Amino acid sequence: RPELESARAARREVAGRLVDAQQSLEQLLAEIYGAERGRWYYRRERRALLSARQIDELLSDACDRTYHQAPRIWNELIVRRQLSSAAARARRNLVETMLERPDEELLGITGFPPERAIYESVMREGGLHRRDETGQWRIGPPPADDPLGLRPAWAAMEEFLGADAPEPRPVVALYSLLEGPPFGLKAGLTPLLLVALYAARAGEIVFYERGTYVPVPDLAMFERLLTRPEQFALRLSRADGARRQVYERLAAALAPRALALPVQPALLAVAMPLLRSLRALPEYSRRTKRVSERAQAVRAALQEARSPDELIFERLPAACGLPPFRADEPADSARVDAFAAALRAA
Repeated sequence: RPELESARAARREVAGRLVDAQQSLEQLLAEIYGAERGRWYYRRERRALLSARQIDELLSDACDRTYHQAPRIWNELIVRRQLSSAAARARRNLVETMLERPDEELLGITGFPPERAIYESVMREGGLHRRDETGQWRIGPPPADDPLGLRPAWAAMEEFLGADAPEPRPVVALYSLLEGPPFGLKAGLTPLLLVALYAARAGEIVFYERGTYVPVPDLAMFERLLTRPEQFALRLSRADGARRQVYERLAAALAPRALALPVQPALLAVAMPLLRSLRALPEYSRRTKRVSERAQAVRAALQEARSPDELIFERLPAACGLPPFRADEPADSARVDAFAAALRAA
């Protein structure tokens, strides 16, 4: 309470009383819920329990049933509700290597620091970091054999992101999904799996911090994400079918190097030349109405877009007098050609 801030003696007194109360509560609970004094029921059936060990066994069975899709990760550093300062630092270091050196064996980790133990038990043992068909090291989804049972949680993350929602979804909502039944992930592990998903689909996952689009998620952003997830939201920007055609057409014209990046589609790499062209215009050109209505609409789309996928697949087509390119829309070369021509003219 605020009244205790400036009263050290009162704080000491309250702390002592809290300790006494905690001990009294624990003793009372032990007496009430001891096997010999309680009647125990599980799934509407009475169970005869005669010892504390039998209670633990019943609780273990209940957890196995409730969290039947929990992954099996044997690492006491990361599989915790609250990490120690050393484990939190190791997780942060591992996130840095996941973002900066995903194409290196062991993520470039040398020696045997704590992050190496987390990497071996989660990323390596779970198959999240492995060689692809070309022999390159990549971060990706759990393999088919799924040695740690990570596929259900991974599929839940993809389904969460793939849900048709007009607005970005809070990161804490994703964490609550993973930490509840049937997955039961510990809070120390959930951010690591989210970073792994981002590394696997970096071209499609869009982050928002305090409602503002993050153009280039960097290590500093992920450090804030680890400590203040309530300030972040995310959204999946899919680029299949016609969207993929639009992306490739614009990338070939505006940013050819984007097509060679390891993570595809690199939507931001395509959107940036368009945004730079707008900023390079004189102030008069950015405001005048002495251009066509379509050119004004394209200019407004570039000024108002909140994310690259929204700009490329929704606002710019609408500005060109065409319907948006939906995520589930099949390839349509004629429509893509019409959009490219209209955008070029504008």
